[in-house]
Amino acid sequence: MPLSQYNRNLPPFFMCLAYALLVGCVTAPVRETTIHESQRGWVYLAKATDSGFRASHPLSLDHALTARILQGIRVQPRQGKPTTLMFGPAARAKAFSDEEAEFLAPFIATALGGATARQVVAFGVIAPLPPGPLSTAGVLYVQGPSLYLTLTRYRSGSEPAARADFPDFTRLYQLEIQFTPESVLSTDRPPRPSPPGLGELATLAIDYRRLAALPEPKPDHSSAVSPSQSSASAKPRGTDQREAEVEQLREENRSLKRRLAEVESEVSRLKKDRRDRRDGR
Repeated sequence: MPLSQYNRNLPPFFMCLAYALLVGCVTAPVRETTIHESQRGWVYLAKATDSGFRASHPLSLDHALTARILQGIRVQPRQGKPTTLMFGPAARAKAFSDEEAEFLAPFIATALGGATARQVVAFGVIAPLPPGPLSTAGVLYVQGPSLYLTLTRYRSGSEPAARADFPDFTRLYQLEIQFTPESVLSTDRPPRPSPPGLGELATLAIDYRRLAALPEPKPDHSSAVSPSQSSASAKPRGTDQREAEVEQLREENRSLKRRLAEVESEVSRLKKDRRDRRDGR
């Protein structure tokens, strides 16, 4: 039976899995020099194995500008794509929280300052949130005026025998990766050859010099504590955001359980149909 006919009969769960396997050839970056590694996250220099790849490294990038780049990354569900395997943002959301961006920024800046033309920077954070530790990660490098950034994981769980920095293609296939402000996005395509092992993951081309020339974004004071409130009643910085993330992930977990139940029901139905055909019913 042709593969296309199999695809028509497969439920969305297996279609997603088959697509990931076919497009596949996605591997984790080859680590060369570790800049930082802890329970919160990691930054390291990875080898670009293609002999034709050349980046504009080493490069001096300000910590604050590096944080702005990470804070500008947005994710949202891709319209028209199956989401049986996916539990993610219900709407457009930041890929990295402000705290995560500030944590990663100095290490990424250090990595860029010490990178060679044959290296890229791999980075990621681990959030200890329900239903378990979830990692968000990426790879970046600079060529000319553009900083190329590929998100390789977004709130991905740690599968058995899998590394936290291994690209999660199945998950990211269902997301659109965007950047704000859009005015600093370059029309340049990622150079070829690009760093290997990233498959068909979307890559942002960011004009980092244009971003540096823009004024700093205004802070959001909507949840700030007024001076009249006592310090005892004030929440630590980032508490509201963390509570919102926890509640969102709980809802996503419930949604995932419902979807898995639907998949199990579909598998049971397919097994029953196969038995009926075998018994000549």
